[in-house]
Amino acid sequence: HVQTDMGDLASDAFGLEFAPITIDQCTRDTAEIIEKSTKQDHSGKFFDRTIDSIYLW
Repeated sequence: HVQTDMGDLASDAFGLEFAPITIDQCTRDTAEIIEKSTKQDHSGKFFDRTIDSIYLW
């Protein structure tokens, strides 16, 4: 969850006052994924906060 109105609202359902990830951190993580990804290895996959966490469809 990212610290936005919607992210904080969702985090509240889990008992957290605020979402754990700041907008700045989310932006850095997203930029890192874009910079490191390749079409061959990463196309059509889902990622967590880092490119190291790939989820299957």
